[in-house]
Amino acid sequence: MYHFRIEVCGSRIRVFLNDEPLPRIDITDKNSRLAPSGKVTLGGGWIPTDYDDLSVAELPANYLDNTPKTGIYRYIKPADKENKRKAERKAYILLLLIS
Repeated sequence: MYHFRIEVCGSRIRVFLNDEPLPRIDITDKNSRLAPSGKVTLGGGWIPTDYDDLSVAELPANYLDNTPKTGIYRYIKPADKENKRKAERKAYILLLLIS
């Protein structure tokens, strides 16, 4: 089980995993004006996903104004990322065959 905290303020998005002090993702979405407001959309991948204790709280418009961009950045080379994806997909398929 994972605990996510997601902060969205204007075009800035910060995603925290579990209780880590720094966000895993801290980006500015240049296309944020295209996203609808007022709705929460959650989705998983190929595996059924359950969400528990979802809450939404409004942030002040200036909430992140004086917060520098920081995060836990892990750069993965494209070839390594593709190899990881293939290994994870293979493990998932084997899991499906076993169960």
